[in-house]
Amino acid sequence: FRTCLKMARTSSANFVGRIFFNMVQTKCFIFKPQKVCTKKSWWGKCEKYKYKKQAFLRDNVPY
Repeated sequence: FRTCLKMARTSSANFVGRIFFNMVQTKCFIFKPQKVCTKKSWWGKCEKYKYKKQAFLRDNVPY
């Protein structure tokens, strides 16, 4: 979204970009692989792992 606004090079796109990214300061999220236990032993120790994508919040780069 940010890239599209920058590429438009219009005053309207710049206005929306400044409002959305600089003033409202919404958070972004990125997906990262996270190691998750899929099978536990009777004692609670993990016996099998699998990588699943998990979303993590991060701050936006200013416009």
